[in-house]
Amino acid sequence: MGTVTMETKTWGACIVADPAICHGEPTFCGTRIRVADVLEQVARGMAWEAIIEEWRYEIERDAIVKAVRVSHLLPEESDLNEIEWLRAAATNPAFDFLKNPQEDIYTLADGDRFVDRSIKPQHTRSGESQWKP
Repeated sequence: MGTVTMETKTWGACIVADPAICHGEPTFCGTRIRVADVLEQVARGMAWEAIIEEWRYEIERDAIVKAVRVSHLLPEESDLNEIEWLRAAATNPAFDFLKNPQEDIYTLADGDRFVDRSIKPQHTRSGESQWKP
């Protein structure tokens, strides 16, 4: 499986995804304010000045503008969850067996097919599906 590490990513001067801050979720630089939280407030129609005030002036209007502009480039929360799971699996000794190629469930050499899209289900008289090449 190998080692999965997450690198720090930046989007301009005010948005960063650092694995050491908020589990690598995009935040505003120098803060622990998640960009997703601010974008949710923007989507609900909250005034930008009210957003800035709510976050105790730790973010500026320009940072919100940048977040809105780059929001389509930011990873989805499900992507972050997958990255977190992969990181945990790569560092947890319980998953060391996955590093052994003989244990790879995706190879055809280790027994039954995992999933073979070239096989079509064939229906029996009872209506049940049987997978046949």
